[in-house]
Amino acid sequence: MVKLKPRPCQSFLLIGARFFYWKEGGCMKNWKIHKDNDWLMLETGKSINGKVVITSSVHGDEITGVLLIKNLLADLKKLSTKLGVQISITPFVNLDGIKETLREDPVSKKDLNRCFFKRNPPKQVRKLKSLLSGASFVIDIHCFPHTKHALTGLLFTSESNKEISRINRNAVTAFNPDICWSLDFKDLDKEKKGSMGEWLVENDIPGIAIETDSPEFLNNEDVVDISKKIICTVEVALGKSISRNNNISSLKRFVVKAEQSGIFIPLVQPLQHISKDQKIGKLISFDLSKVNVSSSVSGRVVFSKVAKFVNKDEKLVGIGIK
Repeated sequence: MVKLKPRPCQSFLLIGARFFYWKEGGCMKNWKIHKDNDWLMLETGKSINGKVVITSSVHGDEITGVLLIKNLLADLKKLSTKLGVQISITPFVNLDGIKETLREDPVSKKDLNRCFFKRNPPKQVRKLKSLLSGASFVIDIHCFPHTKHALTGLLFTSESNKEISRINRNAVTAFNPDICWSLDFKDLDKEKKGSMGEWLVENDIPGIAIETDSPEFLNNEDVVDISKKIICTVEVALGKSISRNNNISSLKRFVVKAEQSGIFIPLVQPLQHISKDQKIGKLISFDLSKVNVSSSVSGRVVFSKVAKFVNKDEKLVGIGIK
């Protein structure tokens, strides 16, 4: 088998990559392993009461799910037996993108999370659609690279299927009862359409996406805490546990982007409330001149890029607004 060549900046990834992709045994013991070239799927349990699907790294530069899934395997095995459900996991949807630290699939040059309605989508999307069909509940794990991000569930709602909306709202509430993104697919820009979430809604499949910190900001306690939230989310979505708070604050996302290239210095933190025209950071350009970055809306910070070089139009801060 071909082995990845380590890169210093990816050392935390390779621990997970080697574990999942090349080592059979350990926490994967008693899981069925399905391999097809660069596709890996783990499966356990019988679908007596349904099927749960967990996906990760649809975007190759978003790899928090690798760490979370590794920590979750033993508990998910127990949960499968307890609830009488089949659980299927794809930890490396975009393995080629992971190898190159790229958001898109480097082979097809496509963003896999924008191809779900294409006539001839990349092979990974075709396999995902086959796996997702008939699922009782789906969790798609994301993170923002080099970004501090409040734990956030993405709420997908359906005007035609109120039951799907109810299940999804309960699920995001279970994941984080304080805050969630609310996505209206009708209002999305054309370049943002075609996602897994939109496809799930169109096909009446309950499911949410979750956003977390980038891996470099997570310690072992964080991983354990998020893992517990994921277990709770599955139980609530399948009606095996009750959501504690149905009055979750559902927010729309407003994103502040860089007007020029430079080093971004953030002045806000996730979950911080900010006012309209408040200074939220500054950009230091190549000539060392400083440009203040302000928000044109009031709301709550959900994510913020850490201090680093950014390109023009790169996302700096995400703000949740009513």
